[in-house]
Amino acid sequence: MAADPTVLKLVQGAQADIPVDFGITGVARYGGVSRVYEEWLQALQGPTGMKLYREQIDNCPITGAFLFAAQFLARGSTFRIDPARGTGVDDMMALQIAERVRGALFDDLEVTWPDLLSDVMSMFGFGWSVHEMSFKRCRGTDPTNLTTLQTIQPVDPGGEGQGPIPTPFTPSKYNDGWLAFRNIEIRSQETLFMWEWDAQSHAIVMQQMAPPDFGIRRVPLAKCLHFRTQLAKNNPEGRSLIRNAVPSYLFKKNIQTIEAIGVERDLVGYPYFQQLPPDQTKGYAPIDLWNPKDTMAALYLQKLQGMVRSIRRDEQEGMVLPWHIEFKLASTGGKRNFDTNAIILRYEKDIAMSVLADFIMLGHDAQGSKALASTKSQLFTAALNSLLDSICATFNRFAIPLLLKLNGVPAVLAPTLGHSNVENLPADVLGTFIARLAQAGAPLFPDTDLTEALLDTVHMPTSGIVDPEATLSEGAQSGESVAEPEHNAPTEVRSGPPRNATGGTRLPRMRQTPGPRTPGAAKPPERIANDPKAKPQGSNNTSLRGV
Repeated sequence: MAADPTVLKLVQGAQADIPVDFGITGVARYGGVSRVYEEWLQALQGPTGMKLYREQIDNCPITGAFLFAAQFLARGSTFRIDPARGTGVDDMMALQIAERVRGALFDDLEVTWPDLLSDVMSMFGFGWSVHEMSFKRCRGTDPTNLTTLQTIQPVDPGGEGQGPIPTPFTPSKYNDGWLAFRNIEIRSQETLFMWEWDAQSHAIVMQQMAPPDFGIRRVPLAKCLHFRTQLAKNNPEGRSLIRNAVPSYLFKKNIQTIEAIGVERDLVGYPYFQQLPPDQTKGYAPIDLWNPKDTMAALYLQKLQGMVRSIRRDEQEGMVLPWHIEFKLASTGGKRNFDTNAIILRYEKDIAMSVLADFIMLGHDAQGSKALASTKSQLFTAALNSLLDSICATFNRFAIPLLLKLNGVPAVLAPTLGHSNVENLPADVLGTFIARLAQAGAPLFPDTDLTEALLDTVHMPTSGIVDPEATLSEGAQSGESVAEPEHNAPTEVRSGPPRNATGGTRLPRMRQTPGPRTPGAAKPPERIANDPKAKPQGSNNTSLRGV
């Protein structure tokens, strides 16, 4: 098929010979400043929808159980920084950069990594999460750095109560002059006001209306990490994981309200008042409640209507009535025609199934087996692993390259953020698998990475792991004889990266968890830079800046 000459002309006329785009994603919005109108339910559009999601997150037990499980399973996963690899990459420098990035993310933020991860995972309930990156110059924690500060003054001395200006000095565990992350702070979903769009229907600015002043703040997304569960037409609001559960939650909420009212009224019938006929023998004539011209009768009727609506079985129960008014309950004939408990349970199962978390319901009604629970939980953890992959990909695509660019580090040295599986294999299953591999002749040991991973799985310490290949290869390269180590003799551990038998460098992984440094891992960058013994061969770089 021949090319359209109009298309060719437009392509040739584009700047820098870059083909132009002819279509857009089609996300429902109106104008350059607009909300997203992709949602079928009007109650879920804009700030109102964010509040409804928040209500379900806080009030629905099944939704809360799912999010609790997801949050704390993800927190139990080990996050790591893997050094850059590839042809032409200086292994020692890649190791230094990876260690510095590990410190910037895991050790030197204003909040801990698990707390930051918890904020990021708020996208599970809302579908999206925007985090603005703020930065600081790493000047250590020396108090003398505070002497150059000006006196902190209130933002508005007139008394608007907006608080003081944040201090420009932020303590850091590092004193290397790096421009690092001070915080990666959430911009709450409930404060969303509008989105600003470009011509290709890409959201470029989040307009925020937040307390205490509820002014409009423009947050450029180019300075943010924007997490979404899925793109869905490049919708900046993504798609909430609990979206399919919202109708079930609303119906369940309504049934529970009706059930609670019925329990409070004791579920005994429909209350009503009946006026007795006149007693001619005693000469008593009751008030005509239905006479609209009698103001006293109208007031009397209003009081009775309010009384019948407020009848409750509580500490305030009881009433005082005149002789001609009788209180009655219209009976429903005994048991109700429907079981509210079964209806509510059905909606709860629908909510759990919508997020693959129906294993939460197993065992509550003496139903379900261990095998079924294992299968369902594996589906849940597989989905959670995929979501954590998405979070790591956002950091690897935007946060880490920006951090290196601000400090003059080549992109080829960019490390990557990774994580372990959310759910570890049971120790007996893993042991059987390793034994069968060994019986089949697979060369498993010695391997420090494998040993470390196996010990991590069963939550055993890994600080005593020694790489025998590194010790042997070091002696062989230096021409020294390598003696067999004696029992109970102290083992020397190298400070540089371990090497395999062929002389290649095996780069260790920098982990999120604090504690003693694993043998074979790199020193902190500033120590490596000042240690001539750790200086890589053929390299004159002695610092991280300008590599």
